This record gives sequence, C-alpha cells and structure tokens, in this order.
Amino acid sequence: MQWYVNEQVEEEENAKEIINQLRMVEGSKQGLFMIDKNLEARTFTMPNIPGGGMGGAAA
Repeated sequence: MQWYVNEQVEEEENAKEIINQLRMVEGSKQGLFMIDKNLEARTFTMPNIPGGGMGGAAA
C-alpha cells in the first residue's frame, strides 16, 4: 500500500512540474516545443512492487 501512495505522490509532483513549465512559457511555441522534447526524453522504469503487485497474479 505504501508503494501505491508513494507512486501517487510522485505523479502529482510530475503534474505540478509540467503545469509550472506551461505557465512559464505562456503559450510560446518555442517554449512548448522545449517542454515537449523534455517530456519525450523521459523513460519509463518498471517499478519493483513489493509482493509482486496485482494480488500476486503473474503478468
């Protein structure tokens, strides 16, 4: 359960950061392009869920 809470907190922080960036560029095409490139460069890392996640069901 703590993993889930931590994940939600992280997602909220990511959303707030993106919103702040959008406010800073104020609709500037160049600014939006830079934000888009930064978001595109992010990579997904599969989390290590304690207990195997999904109730222990195999993926």
